[in-house]
Amino acid sequence: SKAYWLRMRQTFVGMSDEDVVKRGYLNESGIKSILVGKKWFVLRRDSRYGRMRLDYYKNERSARNGELPQGFIPLHDVLSVELRQGSNGTFQILATQGSVRSFSCSSLTEAEEWVSSLQLLVFGTDSPPTRPRPLESDATLFMSRGSRCRFRVMPQDITHLDIQGPCEMEVTNEEIRLCDMATGNRLETWPINAIRRYGRNDSCFTFEAGRRCRTGEGYFTFLTSGQDSEQLYQKVHANSQEIARRARVLAHTV
Repeated sequence: SKAYWLRMRQTFVGMSDEDVVKRGYLNESGIKSILVGKKWFVLRRDSRYGRMRLDYYKNERSARNGELPQGFIPLHDVLSVELRQGSNGTFQILATQGSVRSFSCSSLTEAEEWVSSLQLLVFGTDSPPTRPRPLESDATLFMSRGSRCRFRVMPQDITHLDIQGPCEMEVTNEEIRLCDMATGNRLETWPINAIRRYGRNDSCFTFEAGRRCRTGEGYFTFLTSGQDSEQLYQKVHANSQEIARRARVLAHTV
């Protein structure tokens, strides 16, 4: 609506450079891209003006004059940012929902600078782990073909869920499901590619849900036996790695 775009213009005109991380010209290319061609991009961190994102403009002058960006690319659900193998200055942004955005720069050095800036902003490091990442870094993968996918759990101090008593947790290729022990009815689900972190100890399994989950953001802890918590962890870990692998394969076919 006209009122909406008026509010947007007032917001962008009032913005300063306090949230700017990097800016410059990039070429986005790809069959599914709607931004084919050269655009002026501004990388912004979280601020009172909005969440971290890549704003894009027709050119540098329109950005400097305080004009509205032509659009933006959200970065809160980014899975990875990496240079494209075999290219001379192309990098890709992979999001958890499977979207792939490819950008080319005038040189390999410039592309490396963009990748480093994006990784530092999104992951807090220029060598990010694959998301979703474990809460613990010393885990080893030992999944067997006959490992269980269903586990008896007890929700612990979870204000996000109106659930009491023992439940059954099922881990599928794509999601974590919480089911009623007696009826088997599904009580809640969390897409694995929307889980930010996960971990376990001798008595519980814990994960941090992202904003794309139906429950919203937050930590969820479930009491279980030591053996079950380890198998839960390894099952989620194996499936999250497979999701990341499929995303990388998709990226290299674009």
